[in-house]
Amino acid sequence: MSIGPIWVTGAAGFLGQHVLQALVQRFGRGVKILGIGRGLTSEMVKPFGPLSAVEPDSLTSAGFDRLRTASGPPEVVLHLAAGASVGRSFAAADQDFRNTVSGSAALYHWLGRHAPDARVVLASSAAVYGSGHPGPISETAERNPSSPYGWHKKMVEDLAMCERQVSGLRVLPARIFSVYGVGLRKQLFWDLALKSAGTSPSVKLMGTGAEQRDWCLVEDVAQTLVDLAFCEIAFENPIGPVNIGSGRAVTVGEASRRFLECLTCSKPTRARIQFSGLRPAGDPASLVSDPTRLGVLGLTKPRPFPADLQRCA
Repeated sequence: MSIGPIWVTGAAGFLGQHVLQALVQRFGRGVKILGIGRGLTSEMVKPFGPLSAVEPDSLTSAGFDRLRTASGPPEVVLHLAAGASVGRSFAAADQDFRNTVSGSAALYHWLGRHAPDARVVLASSAAVYGSGHPGPISETAERNPSSPYGWHKKMVEDLAMCERQVSGLRVLPARIFSVYGVGLRKQLFWDLALKSAGTSPSVKLMGTGAEQRDWCLVEDVAQTLVDLAFCEIAFENPIGPVNIGSGRAVTVGEASRRFLECLTCSKPTRARIQFSGLRPAGDPASLVSDPTRLGVLGLTKPRPFPADLQRCA
């Protein structure tokens, strides 16, 4: 069966680069893959094989029109473009809104009128659940975001429901839990790597260390997103949002210690981890997935932490 053009928004980002790699590994040169991303260049995607076209603009009708001219309307869209920081969403909520909500609204509107039969996988976030979920979270749990980042992700999911009513566009929200991997220059493990490289006898981190997270390797997350995009049953009989997580709860304290142990294998350090006891704004006590729906769809869930942690260090 031939596959029509595949669009990847946010292709210049950390997750986007891995999604491109997963697509090229799956299809090789047999399908048109088009990348959309602010600052995206052909040079950036060379390691993953040639793309049919790249669009370095933000999400605009003019950019979508150029891609349609280059390849025709998309059959599949992996929509990853969005704000990427809970902390920065507090400091610049307006910018996070533009990056996440405005671009998504433009994409849905264009697709609904020019490619209404496309299958769209939306890279959403566990942040839509917010606080108050002490155990594994199912997709039917109440969405109660605790940050602008989470609220904006919720808005994008709701906009997808609106567009489905208007044009029939099928959008599958994939709620991604905590991602780690080589090349991610932010969040917990990057912070640990930077602070442990200094001369201080202690590494100070925010929070209590008892917070629970469901960490997943970025390669596994990217593969699951691609698998969802080509899981026809998920679109023919809409199952609703799908969690992307391993289902395993790991405390921030345990994850930090394991990562520091990996670091000391190659760069010995005397640093010890200390937690401030103060949880940052928008940081729930627990975000752990119930990945049951992935199994219902016959898809493999990401491997649990600490998969490939040594390589990340």
